[in-house]
This record gives sequence, structure tokens and C-alpha cells, in this order.
Amino acid sequence: MGHRTVISREGRRYRTDVCATLAAMKVERLDG
Repeated sequence: MGHRTVISREGRRYRTDVCATLAAMKVERLDG
């Protein structure tokens, strides 16, 4: 169960990073 918790936590952080990157790209595109 501990492993599953760690994986879910990592996945959530990774998903947040991806969302932030996509948002930054979208902002750059609007600015450009």
C-alpha cells in the first residue's frame, strides 16, 4: 500500500508539472 501511495503522489506532482508547462506554453503563444 505504501508503494501505491508514493506512485500516486509522484503521478500527481508529474501531472501538475505537465499542466504548468502547458499553461506556460499557452501564455507564450498568446504573448507571441
